[in-house]
Amino acid sequence: MLASFKLKTKELNNALKMLKVALKLKASNKLNLMCEVTIKDGQIDLCVPGVLQTVICETDGTAKFVIPYLQLDYFVKTFKQTEMDFTLFEGELICGNSRFAIDTTFFKDDNILM
Repeated sequence: MLASFKLKTKELNNALKMLKVALKLKASNKLNLMCEVTIKDGQIDLCVPGVLQTVICETDGTAKFVIPYLQLDYFVKTFKQTEMDFTLFEGELICGNSRFAIDTTFFKDDNILM
């Protein structure tokens, strides 16, 4: 494990709803819309072009990864437990029994992200 974060499913779902505004702005290309997730000390930042949402949560490590927005949104909506525990490895994101192939970048600490 190189980085991880744990949060309530409802909080992540609410943040993703706020990002949905970008889908309407980029309607012609919404299937390719990527969500950049930055894991910092005590929070994650979810970003799509034009919109940034911060969610306070438990974190371990500092990293950044990119995942298709619609894939993340669907996964969170269909997740049955009240808390989500994500673990990030080089090129892979794991939550429960699900694995996602993703692009990752790891940092020693979050000073570079300030």
